[in-house]
Amino acid sequence: MDRLPGVTLKEAWPQLSTEDKSALAPRLGEALAALHSLDDPALTVLGPKSWSAFLTRQRDQALEHHRATKLDEHWLAQIPAFLDAVDLGEPATVPLHTEFMRDHLMVTPGSWELTGLFDFEPAMRGAAEYEFVGAGLFVSGGDAGFLRRLLLAYGYRPDDLGEEFARRCLAYALLHVYSNFRWYLDVLPAPPEPTLDALATTWWGTACQRHAVKDSLPTFKVGKESLTAIGASPAATARPGARRGGPTPARSACGS
Repeated sequence: MDRLPGVTLKEAWPQLSTEDKSALAPRLGEALAALHSLDDPALTVLGPKSWSAFLTRQRDQALEHHRATKLDEHWLAQIPAFLDAVDLGEPATVPLHTEFMRDHLMVTPGSWELTGLFDFEPAMRGAAEYEFVGAGLFVSGGDAGFLRRLLLAYGYRPDDLGEEFARRCLAYALLHVYSNFRWYLDVLPAPPEPTLDALATTWWGTACQRHAVKDSLPTFKVGKESLTAIGASPAATARPGARRGGPTPARSACGS
């Protein structure tokens, strides 16, 4: 087993300039595209057996799950109608890491080149957009420009990245196995109004916004350490076509 070189992106993040982050975001998008494009028979062992059945089960348990995390009743009351209104479609399933976050990404100090992604213990097969729960919450952390650059490099078109995309990401976040909105609301930028629609565009919107973006996000850790890692040098990544299915001021540009 080889050891991935570098330091975690969580460790490196406070040292990255705005330009460093802008340069890194596309590399992360390319790495996710490479992961999602893997077509190895060995990956067929990944569950769930039925993605639609998994979503139905998560939907049926959503209120119970979020009530157990002590989410405020104001938010709980909005969940059923929001999930009913979001069409998640029937996308093809791909290999998912499911915890794509600064804690699990490795970069080279100084050059900040991406060297790998680790901890695949909770890996699944599912809709690609389920992956952007972690990317939006635990990498971009509400930075619209950073997320936009990541998604465009992944393969999205600018026209794909509107309110419906943000709403799908929020729906997947509500259905995520390890979802904890009470905690997210404490540590991520607050929406301009207390609605799930506003929350979707605050955390997964890609237009320039004026809310505060935190340079430091807390650790989200579930499960044991995996012995599997994927190296992600720029030369090793592929770029497929579009796939559908203490705060500091935000300074990132929202251009492509």
